Amino acid sequence: MPTLFVIASAVIYGIAPSLMKVTYAYGGSGMLSTFYTCLLALPILYFSVRSSSLSLRLSRTDARHVLLLLLGACPTSLLLYSSYSYLPVGLSTTLHFIFPLVMAVYLRIFYRERLKKNQVFCLVLTLLGLAMASSSSFGGGSFPGIVLAVASGFTWAFYMVYIQKSGLTALPPAVLNFYLCLGNLVTSGLFCLATGNLVLYSANWVWSVVLVTALLQRILANILYQLGMRHISPLSTGILSTFEPLTSILFGALYLKEHLLPFQLAGAFLILCAICVNVLSEHFPVFRKAAAQTEKSFPVKKST
Repeated sequence: MPTLFVIASAVIYGIAPSLMKVTYAYGGSGMLSTFYTCLLALPILYFSVRSSSLSLRLSRTDARHVLLLLLGACPTSLLLYSSYSYLPVGLSTTLHFIFPLVMAVYLRIFYRERLKKNQVFCLVLTLLGLAMASSSSFGGGSFPGIVLAVASGFTWAFYMVYIQKSGLTALPPAVLNFYLCLGNLVTSGLFCLATGNLVLYSANWVWSVVLVTALLQRILANILYQLGMRHISPLSTGILSTFEPLTSILFGALYLKEHLLPFQLAGAFLILCAICVNVLSEHFPVFRKAAAQTEKSFPVKKST
C-alpha cells in the first residue's frame, strides 16, 4: 500500500503541469501557478487541521526541522521554473530528475548508507530512461539553465532525504503540508512580485482549473506522498517518483495531443522496468533473496 501511495502521488504530480499549461494562455506561469494553488490550498489545510482537533503548534525540534526542510522544498520550484527560460522543458525536467542519484550521494556521505546492486541497476535504468524520454527536447540550452535545473535536483533530493531522516513524516500530513504550503506561498509570491508577474488570470473559468490542481497536487498528492514515505526507504521513494515525468509525457500525449517518438516510448519503458525491479526487490521475498545472493557473489570491499 505505501508503494501505491507514492506512485499515486507521482501520477498526480505528473498530471498537474499539463493542467496548469491551460492557464499560460491567460497570463499564467509556473511560479504564478505555485502561488495561486498554495493560496487556495492553505485555508483548506488550516480547516482540516482545526476540524481534526490537531494543533499547528510545533515543538522546538520539529520547528527547526521544518525550517530546514523548507530550504529544500521552497527553492525547488523557483530554480526549476526559472530554468525554463533557458532550456526546453523536457531537458530541464531530465536534469531535475537527477535527484535520485543525488539522494544516493547524500545518503552515502551523510548517513553512511551503501547502495545495493539492484538499486544501482534501477538508478542506471531510470536515468537512461529519462534521457531517452526527453531526448526530443535536447539542444538549444544554455549554461545558466543547466545550472538552475541541476540545482533544483539537488534541493529536491535534500527535501526527500531530510523529510524522512528528520522524522517529520511522523507529523500529521495536514500539519506538515500547511507549513510546506505556507513556505511555497511566500517564496512564489515574492518571486512574482519581484518579476512583476503577480497578476490575475484573464478568464474566470481558469480559476476552476487552479482549484482542482490545488486540491489534487497541494493536498491529495502531498498527503499520499508523505504517508508512503513512512514505510519506504528514501532512495526507493525517489525511484518511484519517476512515475511523475512518465505520467507527464503520457498525459501530454493523450490530453494535449503532443506527439510521442519511438525513442520516448523506449525511455518510458525503461523507467517502468526500473520501477518494477525496485518494487519487486523491496516487497517480494524471492526477489530480496535473489538480491542478497547477488551481494554475496559480488561482495563490496570495506575500507580499512
